Amino acid sequence: MADWVRSISLVTFGALLTLVTQYITHRRSVEETRKKFFREKLVDLYSEIAALIAIDIDDAESQRAQGINTPPPEEKENRAEWANRWMKFWKQRRKTQRSLYSLSFQVRLLEQEKQIASDIRQLVKNSPFVIPLGDYDEVSDTLADFEKKIIGYEKQFHDVCDKVLAKYGA
Repeated sequence: MADWVRSISLVTFGALLTLVTQYITHRRSVEETRKKFFREKLVDLYSEIAALIAIDIDDAESQRAQGINTPPPEEKENRAEWANRWMKFWKQRRKTQRSLYSLSFQVRLLEQEKQIASDIRQLVKNSPFVIPLGDYDEVSDTLADFEKKIIGYEKQFHDVCDKVLAKYGA
């Protein structure tokens, strides 16, 4: 009788051990799948942000070029056309900024490394835009400062990209 009880207890212990092992394996698998999903989601978000920032930089360069070709105030017809082009830049920028702010918020929700999330937020806030007004000397100074902002923004973008690539690989 003692052997029978002992056999049942060993079988029960083995079955329990199997169940516990399966549960732990399942939990690990679920956790790995979850991590992989969020990692892929973050990489997608970073890719979208990079594409929009590339557009933003290109638009800023176009703005700078447009500002260099500012017509004199006495050319009212050319001035109106110039103002319309600036409005197109402004509308495009607002559209890009809305998308960037949305993606930045999503990154802040998912990114565990707070420094990268903060850098993305700062990058989005530093997007350069200018409307050169005034006489030619003021416009020239404004555009020179604007060019420095574009260069700084581009450098900041590359620094953030380096951090993201260091964490998530190429």
